[in-house]
Amino acid sequence: MASLCLSETNFPIYSVKRFHERYFMVAGGGGHAKTGVPNAFEIFEIKNESGKLDAQSIHKEPLDGAVMNSAVCVDNKNFICALGLDENCLLYELKLKIVAPKNGENTGNLRQRKSNLTTSKSYKEASKKITFDVKKTHSFKTDMHGDDPFQKCVCFNSDNSLILTGGADGYLRVWKNSSKIEMLYEVKAHSKEIEDISVHKSGHQIATVSKDGKCYLWRTENGSKIADLEVSGKDNTMYLFKHCRFASVIDKPNQHHLFTSHVPLRRTKKPANCFLTKWDLGKNQPLKCTETNNELISAFCISEDGSYIGIGTIPGSVSIYIAFSLQLLYNIKECHGIFVTDVEFLSSSDTTKRITNNDDFTLLTVSADHKIMCHQVTPRRTISAIWILLLVFALIYGVFYLIAYLGL
Repeated sequence: MASLCLSETNFPIYSVKRFHERYFMVAGGGGHAKTGVPNAFEIFEIKNESGKLDAQSIHKEPLDGAVMNSAVCVDNKNFICALGLDENCLLYELKLKIVAPKNGENTGNLRQRKSNLTTSKSYKEASKKITFDVKKTHSFKTDMHGDDPFQKCVCFNSDNSLILTGGADGYLRVWKNSSKIEMLYEVKAHSKEIEDISVHKSGHQIATVSKDGKCYLWRTENGSKIADLEVSGKDNTMYLFKHCRFASVIDKPNQHHLFTSHVPLRRTKKPANCFLTKWDLGKNQPLKCTETNNELISAFCISEDGSYIGIGTIPGSVSIYIAFSLQLLYNIKECHGIFVTDVEFLSSSDTTKRITNNDDFTLLTVSADHKIMCHQVTPRRTISAIWILLLVFALIYGVFYLIAYLGL
């Protein structure tokens, strides 16, 4: 097991999202108060220097306020990020580009292409830099709460044609993601603010979780309700749904489960444990539940291939569970100085695994302590079935040889 601080920012971080095999972004800030703490989102590249992971900043975009939630999707060869800032959703287009610095320009932290200075035709050719061209494309109001409007969560569907938002007014709103943003419909989904949204990879179902403690399933096409999911507490303890994520079943990409996290309604002198649930979407019933511990869950995610669940807690701890069995695989206490605000697995692709030393997974965690932490587990060693068969044959041969040698 390994935990490493990849980098630190000069602002508190509230969201982290990967958007490429080697790039991720963080967002946050000091808010509207004039404290001198900047508001921004920052793009990093994961690098491997002689077996040690590092995150190098390659672009930083200033903002007018602190981003508390975000989502990223791929649009052809470019990327679109959706940022929740107060009651608005901001859309930015990110274009990867290579630039050559002017003579005498400091290359700073921007990644340089590998080149041989002794054979290159010019300094510019040798010092080309990879960065991003960032362009704000849209800003639209997503929450209409009368007193304190605020977007709490945002996500894209699997083909990126829709943007889904939820916020303080309890409405689920579905928007058409095109050159002109258009609201397709809205549903008064919950009596309190919506905490989390997830879209089934088929695109047909939406899950929402709210501070009212409920988790509902909705039809994507028209927003009609499919089911009201229910869990029973332990020892008469009442629980609230906290997070929700759809994920594919390992080696069965056409099958999916819903995973949810739960926290106790009330904190007592002897705090009750939180827990995780895996749901059967055919029956809308729990398949498996497991207790975590009595640290309140504050952040939640599922790996790209559906293998692992990552959680962060209020005291700053991080845990990783195997999605199939809900078995605890990794736990590190208080690696952040304050509550974990977001967690995100890097891609499960072979390219990413080569960069990250072929570990089973790489989980990024962020917090208001400004730190970007990385968590990994060394790959589990497996023995080929061929070697097992050869060993069995060798043992059998050895037994018969011994019997023959002893004349038995």
